Amino acid sequence: MITRDVDWIKVGGKWTRVSWMKRKNVKSDAKVVMVPGNPGNEGFYEDFGKQLIEKTAIDKNENVEFITVSHLNHVPLPKALDEHQTNEVYLLKDQVHHKLNFFKEHLTKTDRIYLISHSIGSYMALQILPVLESEGYNIIGCCALFPVFEFLPKSSQGIWMKHVFKFFHVFPIFLILLTFWLNFISETTKQKLCQWNLKGSNSHNCILDSAVELLSFNVIKNINHMSVDEMVVIADEYPNLDTVKDKLRLYYAVEDHWVPHGSAERNLQKYGSKCVRIDEHGCKHAFVISHSVPMVNVVVSLLNEFNTENS
Repeated sequence: MITRDVDWIKVGGKWTRVSWMKRKNVKSDAKVVMVPGNPGNEGFYEDFGKQLIEKTAIDKNENVEFITVSHLNHVPLPKALDEHQTNEVYLLKDQVHHKLNFFKEHLTKTDRIYLISHSIGSYMALQILPVLESEGYNIIGCCALFPVFEFLPKSSQGIWMKHVFKFFHVFPIFLILLTFWLNFISETTKQKLCQWNLKGSNSHNCILDSAVELLSFNVIKNINHMSVDEMVVIADEYPNLDTVKDKLRLYYAVEDHWVPHGSAERNLQKYGSKCVRIDEHGCKHAFVISHSVPMVNVVVSLLNEFNTENS
């Protein structure tokens, strides 16, 4: 049986929602820390995490604890915690520091840690990985799934979405007008809206529940604020990854609208086939919606590689 505890804890002095999953009454051999994409609601990764725990126990005979850290204000903050924080917005660098603070405040250097990231979370992971290694954390390996860490404005989605994000950033009144009505509709209505949007995806209930939580003005404001910043910060080529590539797996989709065409092949030539992998299972960028099963198999295989190399 797998237990899941969801807690609001302080990370770097800021309230943060974190999910902790593991096999009940079984001591964990390692911790898997998941850094989400954007939106950064940890709930999206619940089903993926549960399947990964089960698959790892069966295939690797290893018991892992799966920890997912939400991005600051990408989840509705309970008013009883901190009304001031509810209205704050955070840049990409703030979210990077936030993840680093989580390691420093809630994990130890004796923990065996697998770092997994998704989409823009991969940029955060690549930022903190060398720091964690230099400070003595036992990072077994890092899997960057459908990574977004360079040339974002040149991707097919980035080319036009950067203008949408910027518009709502420069003219926030339009974002308010577009979203204010969300405060007046019931949770049931929000669920129906999300169910309609997810129609045909065969997604787990955690996807619907997390999608409903996005329908909040403060959450949407933070998602947009970070998206604007991403288009500036991740506009160019990422600095060389040679210092971390032995502990890194970049896993690309064959076609990803958030990654410029040819990026996977270019990095494959640059860093080699050990570091860079290209999907063979038809998985999409937002894999948690309908491709958790094949991605669990992929990730377990990659974790096996790290263990073999570290043995």
